[in-house]
Amino acid sequence: MSLGRIILAPYFPFQRGTGPPLTHLFFANDVLLFCKATKDQARVVDSTLALFGAASDLKVKLQKSKMICSRGVNVDLRGRIENIVGYSCSNSLGKYLGQHLIEGHAIDNDFNHIVHKV
Repeated sequence: MSLGRIILAPYFPFQRGTGPPLTHLFFANDVLLFCKATKDQARVVDSTLALFGAASDLKVKLQKSKMICSRGVNVDLRGRIENIVGYSCSNSLGKYLGQHLIEGHAIDNDFNHIVHKV
């Protein structure tokens, strides 16, 4: 993708209820990006990652990349977003630094593995 062709549209962060808007989390060399599930926002994420890669000379490993869509996003839209960003939708982000990443509301059972280690 040519940098001259990258167009960054407004970025709409994820927000649940009255909570704060969330756009990203950085940790070491990992990034979590949050946005609304639209084709335009998928293009913004794709362009942002392309711009970052060109500026830093780093590449996004698509085989390690995942996205999670909320339950309200229909299958057809998920497929269109997957085609734009180049990686697939997953039901879980899996583990990060040995800990399971929690989707949705956390419940007591989600933390039992930590309590048992203490």
